[in-house]
Formats: sequence, C-alpha cells, structure tokens
Amino acid sequence: MDVRIECFPGRAAVLDGVQWQVDYLEAIQDPSDFTIPPRLILHLRRGTTKGQIHQSVNEPDNLRVIFPGSRGEHTLGPTKHGIVRMLPLASRQRVHKPLAPGMTFEARLRGRQLYGPFQIEVQKDGQLVAQNVLNGFCLARFAIAPSEIASSYVRVNCPDFGGCFDIDAFLYCEDKLRCRATSVKAIKAMRFPTSNRDPMFGTLSRGPVPLLTNGMDHLVVFEKFIREYTVPSPKTPRQRRLTILNLSMCDQGDAKIVVDAMVDFRKHNPDSIMSVVVSKLGPTIYQDTPACMEYVKLLGHNRIHIDMFTGVDGPTRQVVHAKAIVIDDRTLFSTGAIVDTKPINKADFSIELPPTAAKAFQVYMQEAIVGSVRNERRAHLGSQLASLGVIINDPVASLTYISRAQHTLLRGARRDLLVSVSELVSVSELVDPKITKLLVRRVANGVTVTIQAREIDAVSSRILAQATRRYGKRLSVEDVSWWEPRPHYNAIIADDSLAYLGTSYFWPTQRNMIHQGRSLENGVLLEGEAVKVLREQLDELRDRAYKVSEKGDSDAA
Repeated sequence: MDVRIECFPGRAAVLDGVQWQVDYLEAIQDPSDFTIPPRLILHLRRGTTKGQIHQSVNEPDNLRVIFPGSRGEHTLGPTKHGIVRMLPLASRQRVHKPLAPGMTFEARLRGRQLYGPFQIEVQKDGQLVAQNVLNGFCLARFAIAPSEIASSYVRVNCPDFGGCFDIDAFLYCEDKLRCRATSVKAIKAMRFPTSNRDPMFGTLSRGPVPLLTNGMDHLVVFEKFIREYTVPSPKTPRQRRLTILNLSMCDQGDAKIVVDAMVDFRKHNPDSIMSVVVSKLGPTIYQDTPACMEYVKLLGHNRIHIDMFTGVDGPTRQVVHAKAIVIDDRTLFSTGAIVDTKPINKADFSIELPPTAAKAFQVYMQEAIVGSVRNERRAHLGSQLASLGVIINDPVASLTYISRAQHTLLRGARRDLLVSVSELVSVSELVDPKITKLLVRRVANGVTVTIQAREIDAVSSRILAQATRRYGKRLSVEDVSWWEPRPHYNAIIADDSLAYLGTSYFWPTQRNMIHQGRSLENGVLLEGEAVKVLREQLDELRDRAYKVSEKGDSDAA
C-alpha cells in the first residue's frame, strides 16, 4: 500500500499498544543531497481528560508505529516522490498448521492463484486433497503436495525504492495477466485485414504524423499549440477549457514561454476553465524557493488550478507521467516535460490527435483525470480510446492498454517475418528483465531486433550480452545515453508497419499496477505513413549523433 505524505493526517496509529491519531507526517530532505531519501518524523496526537497530548516520533522509532486499516496492519516504509510505501505486517508472519486427519482449511494453489481459494482436506493417510467449490458445488477434486500451497505474498522488485517488497499474491498474478497481449491479432491494422475477432486496439486515423524536436524547439511546439487556439473563433464553445497534463511544469528558463502563453490565453478567455494536472511544479531543488512561490502565485492570480493528481480513494498516490495539452476539443500528445532545457537537452516527440480521437481524449480527461468517475466508466472510456489508436495506462482503475499494446507489438512481429524481419525498439530505459527475455525469444524466432536504450539494468545487460554472442547481427544493442540531444521518447516499431509512440517505457512501475507510484501514461498506435515518418526521424537523430561524435573525434585528433 502506498500513501501520499499529505494524506497521513487523521489516520489511526498504534505506538507500543497505545492508540494515537496522526497529526501530520514531516519529510525532511537533506539540503546537500536530494538523492538521499527524506527523514520522516511522525507527529502524533491523542485526546485525554486533561486535553490533547502530542508526541513526535523520529527515525528509527517511527518503525514501531502500526497503522491499522481495512487492508490490514502496516508500518512505515521507504519514501520516494512524496509517497510512503507502507509495509504489511501480515507478510512477515508465518502460520504453522499441524496437519491432522479430517482437518480442512482454505488456501490458494501455485499456478492457480486466480482460481480463488481451494478447500484443502487432510486424508487419513496424510494426503492433501484440494477441492474447488463454487456455490456449494464441487467443481474439481484432486490430490496435491504441501509444496503446491501458495504463499499469500510475492516478493516483487520495485526499482523506485531499490529493493524487493511483498505484494499480495492474487494481485500480483492478476496484474501479470493484465499486462500480457491476449492475441497477436489484438491490433486492427493493414497487417490483419481479415481478422475474425474484434480487435482490442485500433490505430490513429491517417493524417497526423509525429514530430521530433529537441529542447527549446519542443517547448515552442507547446507554446504554438496554445497560442494557435488562444483567440476564440465562431466555432469555439462558449465554455472554454485548457488543461495541461504533465509530470512536471515550471516557469524556469526556456519553459517560461509556455507559462506566458497560458497567461495570454487567460487574458483572451477570462471565463475559461484552466488547470494543470502534474506530479510536481518543476525540479525538486526548485520547490520551496522564493521563485517557486512566485510561480504558484502567478498561477493563482490567473485562476489556473493546480491539480496534484491522486486516485479517487484519496491516500493512494498516482504519478502523472502522461503528457498532453487539451484545449476545448483539440489535443496535443507529447513525451516531453515543461521544464528548462538546461543542463540537459532532450529529444521528444509530439503529435496532434485527429478530431475524433481528440474529442474522445477530452472526455476521458474531464471525467477520469480532472473528474473522478467510477472504474467501470474509466474502463469504457479507455476502451473507446484504444479503438481509436489512443492508449493509456490508468493507475486508478489499473487499466493497462499501453502495456498490452507493447506486448502485442513485441510478440506479433513473427506474423510478418516473410514481409519484413525487422523490429526496432527505441526506449529511454530498459529495466525489465521479463521484456528483455521476450526480445531475445523474438531474436531466436528469426526477428532482427535493434534496441536503442539510455539505460539498461544489470540483469538485462547480461541477458543481452549472452544473446548477442549467440545470435550475432540479428540482435543489436545501442547505448544512446551520449546522444545529443538525449532521447526521451519511447517507441516500438514492428516490421515498419505498426508502431507505438508514447510516454511509457519499460519500467515495471509504468507497465504494471502493483508498484509504488504507478503511472498515468499515454501514447498512440500508428500505421502507414506515420510509421514511415517516425522511422525516418529516428534514423536522422541517430545519424546526426554519430556525425557530431565523429567530427568531435577528428577535431580532437
């Protein structure tokens, strides 16, 4: 369970058997090193006949504080992005059951966790027999070994916290299934014109093509999009809306042009509804500075609402990694943050959605992101978007359209091996060994795979090194961390005919829904001319990076 720091006040707490209530949780950041996790001080209060008593509990004593709740008892865990990972006490408990003939108990079975709990009966000879019972009817009955009984929790690596944590086994297995492709024919496109089943995904209608820009030029794309639709036209709706969705947005340096454009939009549209849905207002080092406070005042003065995105259940923190600007029924998708381009110059893609898809995303934005509709409605809206080639990962309802589309592209290329045996994967970071193993299996099946990654985890690096020695030129791994500008987009191109382009890369926290800070992500599925343009721009960026490198080497010589 993950809880946002500002959602701790009022929560019940037990310290050494005494009931307390949380006044607030204080996170003190090391001023000299922002990479060090903040120190947590828990401020408690409780009422007595003599009035309120207050107590502050510093580290490490705050680990003794137990937080009871509907999901069981938890203690404080590590902190990242303003979120505390709560550690379940139940996962640390071991239950020993002496087995006696005639005894029955409930348990889940390994490999069958999603079937629900089985009724386990101990026979006279000590043999265990499992029964799957539904509404009083026995659906199945079979003998099992004690080792087939599954544990209640699974240890899962959480990269954001640099360690492993216990996750409910049922939720883990459910999530694993959610993120897999149901069929390699799940995407309706020119490759599968005669599919006899309704596809889960469509592709973006013909017309819009992605645009690759770097640094300042990408911020100019944001600015131009806002200014283009600033002045109302006869077709403009009476109630105008401008919503910016991003991981981070500030007014420092080059990013100021975007904020200035928003201020001008307010001047021309005094009654419009304007908001920014973000995870943070600029870099961490910028927070709590006088400049940041002035920035917040500027947004407030222009009635630009700041929405620090959270789930409908309140305490669960969700990270906005999706990036878009929605003005009325116009929508611009991007992979770039609205921050100063110095000291890091990044290469990002943007694409304006076609009218039907743009309107559909505008509805999703208002109801599911700005609003708080029920999960059933979120699923319906997400399905509509996917049919139009617009895909999201929604952390509130645990919708994983992007994850499934990625998996479909990676698996589906084998269908087109006779047409094209090339598959390009270009991602900011490849830190999921499961995806790495899938890519190697594709190579083994005859697909030529090129991986361009800014960062690869140690396990994946070893897997890829072994595969390169075995398969040779069919697998190419390029380190793009030295490219200038630095790639910040995330794309998969399968057989030069289908492509994913979006914000979600291969971090488990972005692909799965069982981790801390699970992300809101957005992207598109492309085919035809848009894929050709995407591939050309990726190749041009690569060629430019190598030419600059070669020129630098020759100058040095």
